[in-house]
Amino acid sequence: MPSSTVTSAARFRRVAVASHCTAMSGVGDPLRDYLRACSDDLSIAWYPFAHTGDRIARLERFIEGVPAPGRCLAAPRWIPTLARDFFANFWWFLRKPRSQLFIGVDNVNATCGILLKWLGKTDRVVFYVIDYTRRRFKNPLLNRIYHWADAFSVRFSDEIWNISPRIAEVRAREQGVDPSRNKVVPNGVDLSIIPGAPSRREHDLVMMAHLIPEKGVQTAIAALPAVRAALPDARLIIIGDGPYRSHLERLSEELGVEGAVIFYGLLGREEMYRRLVECGVGLAPYTRDPDSITYFADPGKPKEYLACGLPVITTDVPSIAQEIRDIPLGAVAPFEPEGLAEAILALLADASFYRRCVANAAEYARRFQWSEIFDRALADARKAQTAVSKK
Repeated sequence: MPSSTVTSAARFRRVAVASHCTAMSGVGDPLRDYLRACSDDLSIAWYPFAHTGDRIARLERFIEGVPAPGRCLAAPRWIPTLARDFFANFWWFLRKPRSQLFIGVDNVNATCGILLKWLGKTDRVVFYVIDYTRRRFKNPLLNRIYHWADAFSVRFSDEIWNISPRIAEVRAREQGVDPSRNKVVPNGVDLSIIPGAPSRREHDLVMMAHLIPEKGVQTAIAALPAVRAALPDARLIIIGDGPYRSHLERLSEELGVEGAVIFYGLLGREEMYRRLVECGVGLAPYTRDPDSITYFADPGKPKEYLACGLPVITTDVPSIAQEIRDIPLGAVAPFEPEGLAEAILALLADASFYRRCVANAAEYARRFQWSEIFDRALADARKAQTAVSKK
C-alpha cells in the first residue's frame, strides 16, 4: 500500500481496472494497491496471459479498501484467451454502476474500456501501455489485430500512459498524439516493503525471470564458470519459473556449476525482496533487437534490483542502460557469456566503484516510488472528476 496520505478530495468514487497478468510482479499489483487506498469502490479484473496455462479470469473488488466478494470465470480450452477477456470485461462491467475512471492495462483492455464508455458505463478511459513492438506476434493476422487495437486505443482513450519514453516518442512522432494525452508512466518500486539486509553476499549474483529462452538466463549460467574461476564462492540465484527450467538445470550440470546455481522458483513479493537484499549483483541481460518488447519497454527488473541496493549489469538494450552506465549504477555488458563474466568480475574487483554504485542505487530508486508515480499520472483524472462533481 502506498505510504502517502490520501485526502478526501483526492479520492475516486468508483474505479474499474482490467489487466493481464503473469505469476511475476508487474504494474497491476502496485496499481491495485494504490487505487485501493484512494477509491470508494474499486473493481479490478485479472486475465492471465495464455502462456501461464491459467484459464481462469478473476474479478477483485474493494469497498473503501476492504475486500468484497469477487468473481471468477473459467474459459474452456477451445475458447481463445482474448475472446474470454473481451467477454469477461463486458459481462462484469456492464452490470456494474457507472465508473468515473476505467484503466485498461494493454490495448485489448483499453479497447473494451472505450466501448464501455460509449455505452455509458465509464466517464474516462486510460490506456496503460505496458509493452509495444512492431512485431508482437509471429502470426500476421494476430499482429494486425494487435496494431489495430493499439491504434484504436490511442485514438479514443482520454489518456495514454506509456511505460517508457521510447513508446511515447512513437506516439508523438508516428501517431501525432497531443502531449497533454501522451504521458510517460514508468515502472516503479515500493520501498516500504523492502527490508534491510542483515548481511550481504557480494559474490551472489541474482537474476529474476520467467524461464524461457528469450530471457537470457542460459547466458548468465554460461558465464558462471569463468566467474567462479576467479571467485570460487560466486553463486547464481535464479528467481522465477517456467518451461525452460529443466533445460537450465541440465545446462548447469553440463558446465559443472549445478551446486552454485540455486533455483528458488516463484516467490511472493516480500520473500523476493528478502532474497534480493542478501545478494551482491543483479543481472538483467537482454538480446539486442530494435523491434523487441524489451527495446521499447521499461523493464521493472533493474529498478527492483536497484531498490534493494544491488548494482546492475545489463546489456545495451533497455533505455535504463544509459543511466546504469552514466550515473553509474553498475555496468553494461555484451549479450554473451564471456563479456558478461568480464563485466561481473570488473565490478566486483573494484571495491570503491562497487560501493559507489550501491550508494547511487538507493538514491536512484527513491525517484521511482509507485505512490509518487501514480500521484502524478492520475492528476488529470482527479481534476476531471472534480470538474464533473461541480456541475
